[in-house]
Amino acid sequence: MHWIGIETSTKNCSVAVFHCDELLHCVEEVALDKYIHAEKLHTFVGNALEKAMLKFSNLQAVMIGSGPGSYTGLRIGASAAKGYAFSLQKPLMSISSLDVLHCAWKALSGEENHCIAAIDARRMEAFIRIYRGAYKSETHPHIFTSESFLELQGTIALVGDAAEKSQSVLTDNRFSFYPIYPSARWMGKTGWKKLQASNFEDVAYFVPTYGKDFVAGKKSSKIGK
Repeated sequence: MHWIGIETSTKNCSVAVFHCDELLHCVEEVALDKYIHAEKLHTFVGNALEKAMLKFSNLQAVMIGSGPGSYTGLRIGASAAKGYAFSLQKPLMSISSLDVLHCAWKALSGEENHCIAAIDARRMEAFIRIYRGAYKSETHPHIFTSESFLELQGTIALVGDAAEKSQSVLTDNRFSFYPIYPSARWMGKTGWKKLQASNFEDVAYFVPTYGKDFVAGKKSSKIGK
């Protein structure tokens, strides 16, 4: 079964085509000075299908990275994914963009005791989710300080486009940093499981998770160990 994944929650405009859980081809581009999603997303979809030697009619499902992240990027990506699913009469699947980062960490390393997926918001702020084994926290906003994550025991991977800026305050040698963007290339295993389980979204009512506004100067509550 062939399906396509779209990830637009950050400045990375990313499209990947899969056969079951096998990545066939990925087309993506990071534009640091602007969002290129409106301009290039549909072209990337066409290019990815062409490189995978497939047509739209070969697709059995569409998957979208649901955020949190950029309002502009998520709106464009969700609109495109819903449009493809509706026009092809195929199911729509979604995955948290933070879960995409967790999948990337497991593929790249997976050695640390904890994985903190972090998508940049502004200043020293990020949307985060914390993983350890089968446990994962709720998605919540966090302001990075030197006291962040003191409650976590063991080594910690900080993964995402917020990783680089967090290094200025997270100086403890417990931390390893993976400054990467969510990419559709890491959706394979989750997408295939959802497709097999018929874990689909309602195309008409699906909306991405844009994230909540931060309150300046207020720290987020501690999460569980």
